[in-house]
Amino acid sequence: MLRAGWLMGCERPLVGYGPGAIPRIYPHYRAQLSGGTDDVLQLHNAPAQYWAELGLPGIAALILLLIGVFKLARNAQFCGAGSGDPALHSLAASHLRAQAVLIAFAGYAVMSLFDYQLDVPWFIFTVAALLVMLRISSIDPAVSSTRTTVSAVPARLAGGLLLAGLAAMAWPTAWDLRARQLFSEATDARESGDTAAFVAGVERAAAVA
Repeated sequence: MLRAGWLMGCERPLVGYGPGAIPRIYPHYRAQLSGGTDDVLQLHNAPAQYWAELGLPGIAALILLLIGVFKLARNAQFCGAGSGDPALHSLAASHLRAQAVLIAFAGYAVMSLFDYQLDVPWFIFTVAALLVMLRISSIDPAVSSTRTTVSAVPARLAGGLLLAGLAAMAWPTAWDLRARQLFSEATDARESGDTAAFVAGVERAAAVA
């Protein structure tokens, strides 16, 4: 899979093959690979997946993300808090939350090198939530208290864009799941010996997909 990802990225380094293209493109490289399966849904490695699907922009985005997390991690270093100072106590608690988030990120970082599950919407949502928590927890209360409150308009706009993005993902995902269900029912018919139902079911699944 790593070899396939490397070949795909080298073929189109500027833009990659596009998100979700791995299952359609992998078979074209199958003959050049040693071992493995005939086709895969993903390459099970985050950097390889970014390189194959997004090319150099994807790798640049991954590097910027890692730099951002590293900077937030530096800000989240624990500082000894005096028990009588509420501001320092709040800062220590905030840094403790940030460290907990970083531990969760470390676990995902290990998994992303061997399984890569950012294609699952729930993983995307979780990683995004962790980034927000890390950003909030890394803010010094003494500094943030001197800043003006963020207007509700940009926050609502960002929330609306997020919901629109989720809706855009949910619509094709629903059709894809329906196609998978129809195909599964067709294979059940084939196993029971009903070839006609199998052919009809596969045709329905292909039409929905």
